[in-house]
Amino acid sequence: MRRCAVYLITLCLAISCGVDSPTGPGDYIVPSNLPDPDEQILYKTVSTGAPLDLHLFYPDAHSQTDNKPAIIFYFGGGWRTGHPRQYYQQAKYLATRGMVAICAEYRTTNSHGVTPLESVADAKSAVRWIRAQAGSLGINPDRIAVSGGSAGGHLSACTALIDQLDDEATTVSARPDAMVLFNPVLDLDKPDYHARLGADWSRISPMHHIRHEAPPTLILHGTADTQAPFKDAANFTQLMRQQGNSVTLVPYNGKTHGWYNFTTDQGGDAFRNTLLQADIFFMHLGWLTGDPTIQ
Repeated sequence: MRRCAVYLITLCLAISCGVDSPTGPGDYIVPSNLPDPDEQILYKTVSTGAPLDLHLFYPDAHSQTDNKPAIIFYFGGGWRTGHPRQYYQQAKYLATRGMVAICAEYRTTNSHGVTPLESVADAKSAVRWIRAQAGSLGINPDRIAVSGGSAGGHLSACTALIDQLDDEATTVSARPDAMVLFNPVLDLDKPDYHARLGADWSRISPMHHIRHEAPPTLILHGTADTQAPFKDAANFTQLMRQQGNSVTLVPYNGKTHGWYNFTTDQGGDAFRNTLLQADIFFMHLGWLTGDPTIQ
């Protein structure tokens, strides 16, 4: 009962938050006081020879013999730009709560000259590599979550719903066991995406690949978002539930795109509340125990 009460209180806080100025794709500003990852590991080298790393944050006294849940964060930036540092603050907090928190690099248009299809392939590779190496990382291979905002939220949803675009053997599953999506791009059936991707838009549009037995999902979305419209999140939630999937959509009234970012909110209420929602979500799944430590 206590956890349910806490969830209802935080849900009310989320819905009552005020309006922030919008943050567009790629507008994230890296603060100077970020925590440092505990380790940085190569997980993939692409055809151009470019290395892609994972930035890992471990719980205190973490050991390879542990069996901890993990979460992978994918940064936003319109698939054009961005950096794993965007989610260092969230990763550090969840590591203190007992998760192995990982911020993933992936190919972007500006850095690697690729389309969002290659970004999706990298996102799937990251899940697959972590699951394959779970035993040496102290990770439970059956408790791997994905998370991210905007384009990063889109990549997270694609790891769960898109069956193709695999750059390696599929003997190890790239499907996550849970999702936490911050203002995700979910419906690519729009003129801008048609122009950018041509007919390929439908290959990576999560809205058009919904199926039964998708992982439990938490969506945190501003109702005033014009870049990833709230109605898309609402439609996605409805369709997912029609397929028997567990989805919680938390609306933030008047909030625009990227309102939750640590720098956008100056580490304030919106940043803390969305992170608290994620913590409680993992508590309900049984992945975390004890009360959240973020206030």
